[in-house]
Amino acid sequence: YNVSKTIENNFEYLKSLYKVNKKQTKSCFFLLPGLSEKKILENNKYFKWIYNIKNKIKGSITIIPHRIELDLINNSDFLKSKFSVKVNNLPIELSLIKSRYLPRKIIHCYSSCAITLNKIFGNKVEILNYRNKQLESTIDSYNKGTKPNETIIPMKRFLDRMKFKSIKDS
Repeated sequence: YNVSKTIENNFEYLKSLYKVNKKQTKSCFFLLPGLSEKKILENNKYFKWIYNIKNKIKGSITIIPHRIELDLINNSDFLKSKFSVKVNNLPIELSLIKSRYLPRKIIHCYSSCAITLNKIFGNKVEILNYRNKQLESTIDSYNKGTKPNETIIPMKRFLDRMKFKSIKDS
């Protein structure tokens, strides 16, 4: 086993599946990170944080809940009245292959899908990380406590280092 011969996956096969002419809409997809289920934010703070994206992005926004919080989001009359909600049983990269259209923007919160989506779409779809100072300090303190968060902190550092695009909340 020779690790010096690692080959980077550039997702050529997935790119070829997207070559079919897909109409691009003016809508945005907001991929929810499952923060309430992980007990990082209380539900009301989490819902407010989700809602605040409307102050940053103009136009139609479809929220796509993380699979671990489907029940929470589907049972939220508040969110369902403010957003279109799309339940997704596949990774977003595969779900978009089945869709007849592509959104103009995909917004995430420190998700590893940002890396793959950027490789697959290039400039076709704008991929944005949704940053929030209060949320980041909550995650940092959560990480220092008894419940380490193995994904968000390393991803935050990686996205910063790679200079991925982001939008900031208050």
